[in-house]
Amino acid sequence: MKKIVLIGSGNVATHFGIALKEKGFNILQVWSYNTKNAKVLAEKLNCRYTSKIENILVADLYILSIKDDSITNILKNISDIPIIHTSGSTSIDIFKNKFSKYGVIYPLQKFKKNIKINLTEIPLLIEANNKKFEKDLIYVASKLSKNTLTVSSKIRKQLHIA
Repeated sequence: MKKIVLIGSGNVATHFGIALKEKGFNILQVWSYNTKNAKVLAEKLNCRYTSKIENILVADLYILSIKDDSITNILKNISDIPIIHTSGSTSIDIFKNKFSKYGVIYPLQKFKKNIKINLTEIPLLIEANNKKFEKDLIYVASKLSKNTLTVSSKIRKQLHIA
């Protein structure tokens, strides 16, 4: 799980990307609808960028950090890859029947790009479609935070709303 592509360039993608890079993960690429935003984050991460989903690189993990209402639309253009989203209100089932390895790593915290956050103190809520992929996600999340928990989509949504 060392090679990662970020799908999104907003607040969560920015903080996750920076933290993952600091922990030794190889961020290969940033994708965004907006080329300028992808480029800005890619420069921070010293990686490639694209605004064409068909040009995303091959990776071990794809982190989908985009607006909740855009997730379904972007998934129409992606084939079977190991993918997670970072949404609090979106069920893991959004990936069902299309992907073989999928899950969620949801940070229980609001993010702003320009405000430095210490991810090690933020709870990361994890869910995966199978135990092996869950172990992979726990590994990634535990590199970012001291506080990782596996929870269902139902519980995650309740915590997100609270």
